[in-house]
Amino acid sequence: ALSRRPDLAGAVNGNAQEWTNAAKAAGRPVSKTPSKGDLMVLQGGVMGAGATTGHVAVVESVQRDANGNPTSFTISEQNWNGNRFGTTRTIPASDLPANGDGVDFIG
Repeated sequence: ALSRRPDLAGAVNGNAQEWTNAAKAAGRPVSKTPSKGDLMVLQGGVMGAGATTGHVAVVESVQRDANGNPTSFTISEQNWNGNRFGTTRTIPASDLPANGDGVDFIG
């Protein structure tokens, strides 16, 4: 993910689940809503992420309804479910935790 977001080098490191707090500490914007180019950070065990490490992916695109609300978003990632190669998948916004816990988007 950092190869796609070199502007975050030095601001985030370690396990994926540590990236949200590191980004906040570095003054980077963090939200609960995806935007193109964001890094999606999953805390450990959330939405299938590794229990002790979490997961990071890059938001490639966001599909929105007529009111501008996200309906789904497409991510690219590596090392998901044992797949070491890069993959993409589209996630319905309704699959995000209702309260937003455990999922953040670093702008």
